[in-house]
This record gives sequence, structure tokens and C-alpha cells, in this order.
Amino acid sequence: MRVRLEALASLEALAPLWRDLEGRAGGGFFLSWSWIGPWAALASAPLWLLRVEHEGRVVGLSLWGACVERRRGMKVRRLALHGSGAEEEDAVGIEYNGILAEAGLEAEVWAAGLQGLIEARAPLWDELTASGLAPEQAARFGALGLPLRRLSETRAAHVDLAALRAEGVQDLGGYLGALGKSTREQIRRSLKLYAAQGPLALEAAREPAELLAFWEEMRPHHQARWESRGEPGAFGRPFLVRMQERLLSAASGEAEILRVSAGGVSFGWIYNFLEERPEGRRALFYMGGFAYAGDQRLKPGLVAHALAAERYLRQGFAAYDFMAGDYRYKRNLGMEGPEMVALAVRRRRLLLEMEEAARKGYAAFRSARAAMASRKTASVPETVSSQEKRSA
Repeated sequence: MRVRLEALASLEALAPLWRDLEGRAGGGFFLSWSWIGPWAALASAPLWLLRVEHEGRVVGLSLWGACVERRRGMKVRRLALHGSGAEEEDAVGIEYNGILAEAGLEAEVWAAGLQGLIEARAPLWDELTASGLAPEQAARFGALGLPLRRLSETRAAHVDLAALRAEGVQDLGGYLGALGKSTREQIRRSLKLYAAQGPLALEAAREPAELLAFWEEMRPHHQARWESRGEPGAFGRPFLVRMQERLLSAASGEAEILRVSAGGVSFGWIYNFLEERPEGRRALFYMGGFAYAGDQRLKPGLVAHALAAERYLRQGFAAYDFMAGDYRYKRNLGMEGPEMVALAVRRRRLLLEMEEAARKGYAAFRSARAAMASRKTASVPETVSSQEKRSA
């Protein structure tokens, strides 16, 4: 296989090349031009195109954002897989990241592509980073034999709709019956309370104008929840907003915003991406907004997700994927997995080796100090109630 690594010259020229390979690959939504195009058009980092060719055709493509990070007085050159290296921009949250590869040639494309990066001229990078990797893609970086550090691991969850369907589950009642007792009872109680307000309805926006209208409706409810936790929320991140509005403006069936209402009053919005995989269609939950009422018995998020799961169950989807984010409601509504991994691979250079040794030493010091504090706490006589301990 022939590998070429070059500064990206033209997004317009890359678009048809990417879409052509996309039709021969099984990379999923986040490696489609629908996601990559809007991101690349707005990314501030210089982008490098990694192209893998075989028998006269392109069989692998990926974009790497170049940035320079100063760490402890060192200048570290980084290449980020479908990222810019800027926290604000990378907060868009790519998942199932990787190299877009022709179906059947994934292993060969990855091996050739990563080897091409290793053999790139030395000043180009000191460190490769990638976020939103499924475990099997993270393992491909581990096979390089270079020093590797996991930056983070985030649990994910999904509803296995194919398995439910195989067990004869066909509707909302069947889905709820597969959930834990507490979750099932909360949703059923909420459904009755909402139904008392008027008929329940679920609408789906698929066309750009309607998608953008639902997006704006979702905004205040999404922000209210996150800002109450002291977080900026998705709409508090300008790059994310610009990228998603660009994506929605060009959407042609790969994005969907669901709106749930009772008696004509909307209370839930769910923004999903839709993708085709060899194992079947999947709906990917990207973000949501829910109108929380004073009545704590109403669970708008749980109800909206349950109705979405029923929709995709009836439509023959293989899975409703809540994606990364270790939240209890995701595990309650589905099952765990797969985790999402962020990692860094570095060249063997003296200063980087010294930095890694210092990092490990500091981590060991903190761990030892925490263990010592824990032992001291355990030796203090019990003087507080269990309720106070739970409230701490």
C-alpha cells in the first residue's frame, strides 16, 4: 500500500474523494463527510491529510490537526486525529473515531497509515493524540510499539434493539418490561401524568429548516440544565454551535431531532445521528433538552428516551446508542458498552521520556498521599451519623 501525508490543500477537492470512499467503507456517522466536512471547514488548526492507496484506488483517509503545546518549558508538536488540539474545538465530542477505511481492508489500512505517520519527517510531530476511540481502534495504536498513555476512559451505554426484537419485543410496553423495576415504574408513572395533560406525541425533524427550528427550541432547556450545574452547556460553546448549525443546514437524512409533547406542550428534544453499519442501522444520541416541571414525578428525559427507543425498535434499528458519558440514566435505559478512549502516542525522545517519568512519579506521590489520608480517616472514632456521611 502507498501512503501519502500532505498538508490539506482544498476541502472542496477532498469532499468527493471522501464521499466515494465512504460508500465503500463501514466507518459510521462520525467518519462521514456529514461530520468531517463541517468540522474541517471551521477547525483553526492546520490539517494534514493521510491518504492510503491500493491498486490504483484510495482505500484510507484521515485528517490530523497540527498544533504546538508548551509543557513544562518544552515545545511538543502534536497531530490530533480529527481534532485540532484546542479544548474548545474538540469539545464537539467525536466518537467512534478512526481512519476511514475500505471495508475488508481495515487492518491493512490502519497498519500502513500509522506506519506512514511514524516515517513522516521528524519535525512534523512528537505526539499523536486521538479521542473518541472504541477499544478495538485504541488497540491499533498500542500495536505501534511506541510509548502510549491513556488520557481518559469514558463508559458508554446502548439499547440493543436487535436483541430485544429477537426476544419478541415489539413496542414500548415490551421495552419497559426489559428495564429494572425502579426505572420502569418511574417511566410508567410519568407517562400517565403526561397523558393526563393531553395526548402524547413524538415528532421527528429531518429537513434542514425544521431541524434548525427544533434546535432553537431545545436551546433554553438544554442550557438551563447544564448551567444549573455550573457547566457551559453545548450552546455555551461557540465552535460547537457553528459546526452543528452548518451540519444541520446541509442534513439529508443523517440527523434527526425528536420532539415529545403532551397536550400540545413540548417537554423533550433529542438530537440523534443516524448511521448505517454492517450490523444494521444505529441511532446515536448526541444531545438533548428537557423541560423539567415542579412535579418531581415527571421524568421528561426518561420518557423521551423511552419513546425514542420504541421508535427505533419499530423502524428496525439494531441499536439506540447513548454514546459516551457515565450517567446512571443511560445504564438504566440500556446496557453498558463500549467504552470510549482518548490516548496519546509519543516518539522516543529524551525530554518526552523525562516528562513521562515526572508525571508517573507525581501520580504515585498523590496516590500514596491519598492512601495515607484514607488510613488516618479510618482510625478516627465514629462520631457522625450515616445520614451526615451520605450528605457530605
